[in-house]
Amino acid sequence: MLEKNVDDDKKLKGLERYSARDIENWKENEKIIVAKSDSDVEDFIKNSLNGNIKFGEMRLGRIDNGLAQRILNETGVNLSGYSLLVRADDVRHVFNKHGSSKDENSRGQQAITARDIEIFPEVIADFDLVRKGENNTLLFTKEVSGKLTAVSIYANGRRSLSLKTMYKRIDRSATQAANAKRSRQTSKNDLGGTSDNKIQTSNKKSQE
Repeated sequence: MLEKNVDDDKKLKGLERYSARDIENWKENEKIIVAKSDSDVEDFIKNSLNGNIKFGEMRLGRIDNGLAQRILNETGVNLSGYSLLVRADDVRHVFNKHGSSKDENSRGQQAITARDIEIFPEVIADFDLVRKGENNTLLFTKEVSGKLTAVSIYANGRRSLSLKTMYKRIDRSATQAANAKRSRQTSKNDLGGTSDNKIQTSNKKSQE
């Protein structure tokens, strides 16, 4: 995800840090929070969900030329230099619409968790698939224990790409593998039980 420390040169591939000038221009705006670490993103999501942040937005970095080229090749949309961000009201929207296990399972999907939103920058920067939707939306998909899709809106005027919603398809292969493992374990236990009974019966007859 993001760098662990603001002074560390390592950054999520595909995103550039904001310039000192950017940060200076935004510092008077209380609604804009610049992410400097993973913990900043975690805190923003937590505070968005509990209502401590109602209308703020977190800015995660600028899309660099390499990532922009990948997106352009797939969608025809040029996002070079666009700011990647997530808004508090959209975090709540994601959980209200896709946070219930009962509702999502009925749709063949998994419930979205806070962790899924935390890795939003990674889904964009290292997507497996991206396609263009309607009304200035791009759908980024990445395999993360299921197919996690981030529906994002690009605003040409603001030069931004922001999270709108998320959903996650159930990983059928993983589910099938887990069921097969449980089935093998059950069969093994049944065989073991049968063998134990035979041994106990045999011992009993010997004692007689």
